[in-house]
Amino acid sequence: MEGYSLKTVNDLFETLYETNQRLKDDNQSIWWRGQGLLEWNLLPSVYRPEFLNHENCLTLDFIRKAKTRSQNIPSEGDYPGWLILMQHYGLPTRLLDWSESILVALYFVSNDHVNETGSLWAYNPYRFNYYENNTESILDPYSPLVSNFFAQPFTPVSCESKIVAINIPENDLRMLIQQAASTIHATKEPLNKIASDKCLCQYAISSELKKEIKIFLKNLGYNQSRIFPDLDHLAKELKEKYKNNAVFT
Repeated sequence: MEGYSLKTVNDLFETLYETNQRLKDDNQSIWWRGQGLLEWNLLPSVYRPEFLNHENCLTLDFIRKAKTRSQNIPSEGDYPGWLILMQHYGLPTRLLDWSESILVALYFVSNDHVNETGSLWAYNPYRFNYYENNTESILDPYSPLVSNFFAQPFTPVSCESKIVAINIPENDLRMLIQQAASTIHATKEPLNKIASDKCLCQYAISSELKKEIKIFLKNLGYNQSRIFPDLDHLAKELKEKYKNNAVFT
């Protein structure tokens, strides 16, 4: 898997073109992911050391307690619906978030570990599924081909130790704004250790470049309340905007 380094914001435009030339086939889209630290693997949060071997407890406890907190929950046995809901609210799951927008990915890399070098990942999910899963398409989460990938966190079923690129349903405004996509991982092996250079590449984003990207995105209107279009993040953004602008009368 190849790695590259970006030096300036202008490099981003060349990167977009070069990545399309290197990874993209006709009528296919590239997925992007931004991570705050360069050394982080492409691994879902449920496989991190602090959550390892707790997947079943996390999911079942969430279901047990979610029913008293919300009326808008999936039906019993809708494992894809439950897992996508859990991921949306920050529970560690075997899903890994991607975006079809390089700008969304850059927002996340530039706002995390701002004083460290981070990563911008480019990924062709069609090629990956072709080479790794013998299918030329991105799979629907309700496809029988991935049903056990979603069921395993909830019930004792077996499935192949693989990673699959899936289409997730656009259930809310955040998914629309972030142009959300996802891979589901039934293995603790990171995607970047499996995918070939034909499917995946990594770009290093220095701390200095993160600062430039943050200003660049702000000028394009990619701020916190745009990426997270809810009242909590709107309030948080306004607090940060005005907390150092005291008004004296």
